[in-house]
Amino acid sequence: MADLTEWFNELARKERDCLLREATPANLDKLRLHIATSLPDFVPPADLKSEQFSDYVFEMCANEKAWNQATMIAVIKADDLFKQGLASDSRAALLDFAATCPWSAFKEVALNQATNYQ
Repeated sequence: MADLTEWFNELARKERDCLLREATPANLDKLRLHIATSLPDFVPPADLKSEQFSDYVFEMCANEKAWNQATMIAVIKADDLFKQGLASDSRAALLDFAATCPWSAFKEVALNQATNYQ
C-alpha cells in the first residue's frame, strides 16, 4: 500500500498536462487499485477513461487532504476531551469519526488513537 500511496502522491504533484501523458492503461489500473485499497467502500467507474485520469487524481488528492485535516482535528479534539477527564468521550469521538471516514489509513489512525483513551 505504501508504494501505491507514494506513486499517487507523486502523481498529485504533477501539472494537468503532465498527468494527461501519464494516463496509460497501466496507470489507470494502478489508480483503480489505489482507490480500492485506500477507499474500500468506493468503486471507481470501470470505464475510467484517460481523459478523466487527471480529474480523478486531483479530486482524490483534494478529498484525501480534507480527510487528513479532519483526522487531525478529530485527534486533537479527542485529546482535549481526554485532558478534561472525559476519556470515554475521547474514545467515542474517535470511534464515531472512524465509522464515517472513507479512507482506510485515516480510519486506522482514529481507531489506533482511540485505544489510548481506555
